[in-house]
Amino acid sequence: MKKIISITTISSSMENFMLPEAKALMDDGWESIVITNFKDELVKALPEGMRHYSLPLERTYNLKVAGKCIWSLYKIFRKEKPDLVQYGTTHACLFGSIAAFMARAPKRIFLQWGPTGYLDQKGPMRAFTKGVEQTIGKLNTHIRTVSRLNMRDSINDHLYSDKKVKVVGEGGTIGVDLAKFDIGKKEAIRREIREKLGVSNDTFLFGFVGRICKPKGFNELIAAFREVSRGRDCKLVVIGPKESGVDEGLMRWAEESDKVILIGRVAHDLIWKYFCALDVLVHPTYREGFGMVLQEAMALEIPIITTDIPGPSEVIEDGKSGRLVKAQDVETLRDAMQDAVDNPSDWKKLGKAGRERVKKHFERSVRLALLVNDKNQIYSGQ
Repeated sequence: MKKIISITTISSSMENFMLPEAKALMDDGWESIVITNFKDELVKALPEGMRHYSLPLERTYNLKVAGKCIWSLYKIFRKEKPDLVQYGTTHACLFGSIAAFMARAPKRIFLQWGPTGYLDQKGPMRAFTKGVEQTIGKLNTHIRTVSRLNMRDSINDHLYSDKKVKVVGEGGTIGVDLAKFDIGKKEAIRREIREKLGVSNDTFLFGFVGRICKPKGFNELIAAFREVSRGRDCKLVVIGPKESGVDEGLMRWAEESDKVILIGRVAHDLIWKYFCALDVLVHPTYREGFGMVLQEAMALEIPIITTDIPGPSEVIEDGKSGRLVKAQDVETLRDAMQDAVDNPSDWKKLGKAGRERVKKHFERSVRLALLVNDKNQIYSGQ
């Protein structure tokens, strides 16, 4: 029987990005083993017959801790003798790559889910982080990235060889489960969430989902919304934790404004309900892997405003399923948001086209079939 081991650093990444594929591989006849720092509830949710190892794969470069993680993985690989090993998230990729190389695992797959992390860093840390990513690239036999444009940039920056890398299908990870994102329930949930938030059904509601920080474009979002909201019946709901780097004046305005609703963290499996309440999702990020949050909103016919950068610009089609604006640019973001409020019927058409795009390219069964086929091709040497 073909055997594959899938690894992430933390259990939420395993649950949200890898476990459905591991299950699909098992259904296809593979022995599918998963490794992460498991939480008890995720262990209980594992499919019958799927084996797992729970390891504290810490997000650190401390040599003692890293060495312990690598040695633990090495022993598992030597014991299990997998045909394929794959890993996502930076530290799981680094520790797993070294251990799999040492154990002579025949096929080693680096899953590049996000953009290169060193781009936000400076000085020695930037050089170190880039070196980590280059090491991961060298140690693996195959690389699967979620975005063609991020792949282009990684190749140009000499992170890995173009002979190793491929984008499966139109990109992304495991796609969206349309059975969960049930469009038939949208209107009822829209009313429920708006009532909870104190937002009338006639108020135009923008949404932001992500970390409240500079790289996610939060400063530009608040600056643009502050202008758009003058004289217009619109509000902005913000879902996500506050981090550093946010302009204090803009944050103070958001906290004091009756047009901004800051609700903090929301469990991942409940965020889709808040999508139902939105008229437009605004995602003005500076860098992105591909954008699962965009696909999820599109599945519920929510039109998107996002930045014209690798990843998001490949999820939506500008003018067809959403609007692309310049990154770090308040003016173009403001203009797009203003147009959405002033021309809601046009934007509803973008939302409907977005769901059709998801059904064609990013629906979960479509993505899983492509991923399983890709693993079979790697196994057979194609």
